[in-house]
Amino acid sequence: MRKTFLRVTVDGRTEPAFNGWIDSSDPPLAFRGRHVTVKVLERSAVQITKNGAALAAGDADVTFE
Repeated sequence: MRKTFLRVTVDGRTEPAFNGWIDSSDPPLAFRGRHVTVKVLERSAVQITKNGAALAAGDADVTFE
């Protein structure tokens, strides 16, 4: 994982749950909600899981911008 910018919005709220730079030395982030929207500059720089398992392609609960 490399340093990249990440913005996470949960359940369509106006304020992001996370908005900043992350690095491989940072602890894992965790979010709870029905729908999570993720904006990441470099998609390959992050690993996203759902309930501890790899995120399935086309998962309706997670949207990437």
